[in-house]
Amino acid sequence: MLKHGFKRVLALVILAVVIFSFVSCTKDAYAPVGMKRITNKDIVDYTMYVPVEWTEDISTGIVTAYYSTKDRSNISMMAFDLDGENITMTPDEYWADYKEDFTNTFSDIAFEGEGEATLVDKIAAKKYVYTATVTGIQYKFMQVVTITNGTVYIFTYTSTPANYDTHLEEVNDILSYIEFNH
Repeated sequence: MLKHGFKRVLALVILAVVIFSFVSCTKDAYAPVGMKRITNKDIVDYTMYVPVEWTEDISTGIVTAYYSTKDRSNISMMAFDLDGENITMTPDEYWADYKEDFTNTFSDIAFEGEGEATLVDKIAAKKYVYTATVTGIQYKFMQVVTITNGTVYIFTYTSTPANYDTHLEEVNDILSYIEFNH
């Protein structure tokens, strides 16, 4: 009788393990090795992953993450719907308008790369790299502009010039795993 009861308990334990393993299977279970998901598909229409060491910060309502409290190198993603005649705008056309705002805002802006062709989730995009001083501190920026389904997505990597290259490989990995929910 004891053996029969033990088998029943063992079967229930195995069943519980199987059920819990299926319940815990989320999109995060499929995150790239060493990365974690920082977006919520119920809020935004893309999925983004960052290295597990990075800290997610959505306090501003924008999807963003930073490296550490001592090195605030960070990434963010913003999205804007295009309307009217702008709905067919290309990344280069969007950047032309955006660039004008930057040059009017930052007196010392210096472009290092403008319009380098790249892909984000197999969609043609353009990469722009520049430096500018913000509140007395010089930063180096990489912005990648992607337009799909009437929405412009701006991915931004911000760092000090001294730390920029330190995180460039991680940032390129982040870019390579962005998925749009088409």
